[in-house]
Amino acid sequence: MTGLVSGTVDPAPVSIQLAAPQSTFTINGQSTQLSVVGTMPDSSTKDLSLQEKGTLYISSNPAIASVTKDGLVTAVSRGAAIITVRNEGASAAVQISVNTPKSTVNDGIPDDWKIAHGFDPNDPSVAGQDTDGDGLTNLQEFQLGTDPRNPDTDGDGVSDGGSHAEPHTENFQQAPGGVREIRMDQRFGGQWRLLGLRLGEQSKAAIITVEAGIARGNSLGKTFE
Repeated sequence: MTGLVSGTVDPAPVSIQLAAPQSTFTINGQSTQLSVVGTMPDSSTKDLSLQEKGTLYISSNPAIASVTKDGLVTAVSRGAAIITVRNEGASAAVQISVNTPKSTVNDGIPDDWKIAHGFDPNDPSVAGQDTDGDGLTNLQEFQLGTDPRNPDTDGDGVSDGGSHAEPHTENFQQAPGGVREIRMDQRFGGQWRLLGLRLGEQSKAAIITVEAGIARGNSLGKTFE
């Protein structure tokens, strides 16, 4: 004869309420954590957000909005999806809208931005082009908010690529004049914009033309006068 183990069984909720801090997304990859509160037979409330509480989450279209077993919703692509939550006989739902800008070729640049700047929205090569020769691709121009047909959008005398360049450091083991370190940004028009030049205990700023020079020992094999 099999022994029976008695114990308490949690009652099923009479109803559940589903809360979504955010239901509209504009960027793929954005996420929000759903929460579920159940109303119990004795009118008390209980947090039922996790799967271990008997809660099941379902997305009507995971290709638009996915949901994990514990209710984390993530925007995947443009469109709308319904997230349904169930616990025993109770259920609730919320609509998730993903309003990412339309890009016909899915290159990260919205069609309306391309059209506004005179590009073909059906051309997949637009994103990788540097139309104005400032060192930035059209995708980078879109991301930075600069004009893809103006190499100096803010008119400060420095190309858009130069204004948004990430500085890096060149270390010299030995160089004329006691130069030990040169810190500069990206190269434009055959020049490096020098951010810091260490000469022993002294420092100064300058523009160095990249030509066949006499400084040696840098990691990228460039030489400077």
